Amino acid sequence: MPGKDSFPASNTDLPFTREIVSPEAAKEWTKVNRSFFFARLLTKEKISFCTNEKSQILVSNLSTEAGVFEAGGYRSLPEYSNLPSFELAEQVLNLYEKAKGNDLTLLCDEIDASEIACLKVIGFKDLEGDAQPSLQLPSETLEHLEAIQASLRKEFHNLFTELRYRSFHNNLLYLNSLSKERMQESLEHVDVDIEVGNSPSYVDSREFQRYQLSVLSTFISNYGGEIDYKSFILGLRTVVSRQINSTQALCWKFEKGILVERGPQYCIQSLELLFLCFRFSLVAETDKNIALILDPQLSNYKLGRLLQYFPKEKNPTFITAGEVTESSEVVRINIEGVLDAEQSVLDYAKDFITDRCSIL
Repeated sequence: MPGKDSFPASNTDLPFTREIVSPEAAKEWTKVNRSFFFARLLTKEKISFCTNEKSQILVSNLSTEAGVFEAGGYRSLPEYSNLPSFELAEQVLNLYEKAKGNDLTLLCDEIDASEIACLKVIGFKDLEGDAQPSLQLPSETLEHLEAIQASLRKEFHNLFTELRYRSFHNNLLYLNSLSKERMQESLEHVDVDIEVGNSPSYVDSREFQRYQLSVLSTFISNYGGEIDYKSFILGLRTVVSRQINSTQALCWKFEKGILVERGPQYCIQSLELLFLCFRFSLVAETDKNIALILDPQLSNYKLGRLLQYFPKEKNPTFITAGEVTESSEVVRINIEGVLDAEQSVLDYAKDFITDRCSIL
């Protein structure tokens, strides 16, 4: 259950509820707005990885704002139970906005009975002496309903931001762990210890190389041309290009917000790119930042291939995300590619054709 300080304001704590607006009206108005604002938290979200080869089990293990909302006990609170349907709430709010632009008046013959009943509860009154049956919202009531709505909107944004960062934290740990599990699985028939500093962390394969390039290609295709994502993509490209010229594994530190604040789908696919494709390792996490170390087993040949898939920015106008430094502890172990999956001349030819087709 959420802590006491995390509870949303009760109806009696909302502004102006004890004056013009009756307790019943304030309660109903609160429920209508919560149903509308919290629709994304009261329904399951659909998210996916960059590639379609991932099983549904992996996707079901991903954390969403709605999942954290339910797991945290918010869903069972009285504030979020017995709410009207999203459809009714949306229609009532649309009618409310329509009335604000029409002298606070609505014609009854344009409204369903259930909507009329809800509007009357929140303060609309029958307009007497009018030729057509109409409802009107007293101007003094409008002021109080607006104040309640503003308070609820702030409640939603504060809680949603908290849930989004909790969701990011869960997925960060999950995909970091999943990456290590996959590397360990590849070593099952090899006599090396994954924890030994200069030993291979995984056994490379042509299948993984194809997956790696597929994820990067799909990600760049989806987001490479979007201004909102330039900073992250340029930051990642900087890490890859600088790694080629360093014998130490590079550490990339950047703000969580550049991923979290772009929405759950982009956030999940970015984490897939980082942990399952590039096999970064999580070094540290704070409330604001994360620090990652690039896979020290990436050879210069593979880094060069990956680099070709990034957008070409001769004179980038965007600031690259984060700070890139050399790790003082982690040394690269496969610069020349001796641990890469063996390739024939035909494989190299196929790689060349694949890279050229993807780039073009």
